Amino acid sequence: MDITVHIGWHKTGSTSLQVFLMRNRQSLIRQYRTYYPDEGLLICAHHTVAWAFMGRKTSPWGPVPAIEGGGDAYVRAAIDSARSRGCTSVILSSEEFCLFDPEAVRRLYESLRARASSTRIVAYIRRQDLFAESAYNMEVKWWATRVRAEFDEYLRSMHTPPDYSGILATWASAFGADNLIVRRYERGALEGRDIRADFCRAAGLGPGGLGAMGRDVNDSLGPRTLEMMRVLNNLDIAKGVHEQIVSRLLSHDVRMRSPRCVLFDPEKRRAYMASLYQANMGLTAFGVDPAVFALDDDACQQPNVRRLTTAEFTEIFAYLSGSG
Repeated sequence: MDITVHIGWHKTGSTSLQVFLMRNRQSLIRQYRTYYPDEGLLICAHHTVAWAFMGRKTSPWGPVPAIEGGGDAYVRAAIDSARSRGCTSVILSSEEFCLFDPEAVRRLYESLRARASSTRIVAYIRRQDLFAESAYNMEVKWWATRVRAEFDEYLRSMHTPPDYSGILATWASAFGADNLIVRRYERGALEGRDIRADFCRAAGLGPGGLGAMGRDVNDSLGPRTLEMMRVLNNLDIAKGVHEQIVSRLLSHDVRMRSPRCVLFDPEKRRAYMASLYQANMGLTAFGVDPAVFALDDDACQQPNVRRLTTAEFTEIFAYLSGSG
């Protein structure tokens, strides 16, 4: 059995990829004899499998289901299900895999080594300043985190930039560097400018016979709606209402053709990336030229997220209430 494990990272289009794989599960079986397992699936990703190998008991979605045998039991069940469907390969996908410590990586390796004829690890990385901006947007938007801090405070107290080369070295020490496929999450670097098409190629699949890619999911808020949601996070808003507000704010962004959020000012962006220079140099070991993470003048726009004026707050509030 050939196993492909997509380990993320967070904020690299993982949700879009996972929704695509889930919607094409039957086509993957028919066209490519590839199984995207039910086992350990949470909504559309294999977070439960990852948490089982990590030994986690709780998650943002609540308690982690306990299973005798832990993560290995999920792997065994997924492979058994794949064989029963006539499949010769399995895809596991969760950005939680990128949070593994060396012991969790070792446990996953031992589980797969016992059952897989070949294993490939697929990772997507993006420039860390863009990662930070996207992570902040998500954590303001997501009810489970409901970040109230402004971006500078978030960077100081709540955010740790990913050390890609260090984490990839841990995976390479277990699985071998030759079994790691590291791709940049950047439109111009992706097959068809889309992570879903790019992953299909990395996993040895063609796009033929699979459903339409469709639009991306997990959209980010725009500059004004992000600040509005940050302010509203100071209120005790129920989850369902919070999610309705986010949906309404996203529709406001579409209506207003809101630009992408820029949160760093140019000087802080350069300093932030300079602090990661040495760590990023280690990416050469995984076939990534660290020069692609260098900043040019176009990458250093002025920030466009600021506190709302009374008029801006009133306009967005009216839209949320249906009177705008």
